[in-house]
Amino acid sequence: MKVNLITWNVRGLNNQNKRTMVKSLMKKWKADAYCLQETKISKDLEAMAKQLWSCRWMKCGYLEAEGSCGGILLLWDSRIWSGTLVETGQYSITYEFVSTQIFFTWYLTGMYAPHTRIEKLICWEELAAVRTVCEGPWITCGDFNTNRTMGERRGGNRISYVMSDFSRWIEEMELHDPHLNGGKFSWFRGINHPSAARLDRFLYSMEWEEKFKNIRQKGRGRAWGWDKEVVPNTSGK
Repeated sequence: MKVNLITWNVRGLNNQNKRTMVKSLMKKWKADAYCLQETKISKDLEAMAKQLWSCRWMKCGYLEAEGSCGGILLLWDSRIWSGTLVETGQYSITYEFVSTQIFFTWYLTGMYAPHTRIEKLICWEELAAVRTVCEGPWITCGDFNTNRTMGERRGGNRISYVMSDFSRWIEEMELHDPHLNGGKFSWFRGINHPSAARLDRFLYSMEWEEKFKNIRQKGRGRAWGWDKEVVPNTSGK
């Protein structure tokens, strides 16, 4: 069995052209679960989900945007996964997914981090608290609004306090932060603008690493996040 998950910082779904593009790509990718961040939508999200993914077995969960900031939308194929809400936080939403085909359960936390250092520390505390109730393979993905190294920001020349905070949090949480293939950055200010950085991440727990050995992570162009296609290690080795 494969888990095919797409995580994408869409940077707004309140434009019809953007929704049409997202719908087209979702149809092309044929994933069984999606995590879309920065929807910038605070109402009618179930109707939006049906518009994006016309699969009759689609189910969804969401965290509404605050004004024009943030917003998370999770979608999944209920023929493959049974999804149950675990926690809704200020910056994140967490679901438990149970396979309808084999004995396997995993957890997904979609998140969108704030911009200030103090708020980011609160956000990471929120994720750490959620992790304690997710007893099994766990993934957190989204826009962390922070890079870890100077090389993850075009023109970066120093390690800031918040960068150190973020790296320390990842290490204390014992999360894997895999290398991004297919591109160096996940965010660009504009086609001809020099600003670019890796702000989006896909972090996973040791339990996930133990269960899945064949992991492929692919860059999806400009700030489109990643997908994960994984094969369970059922031998226990």
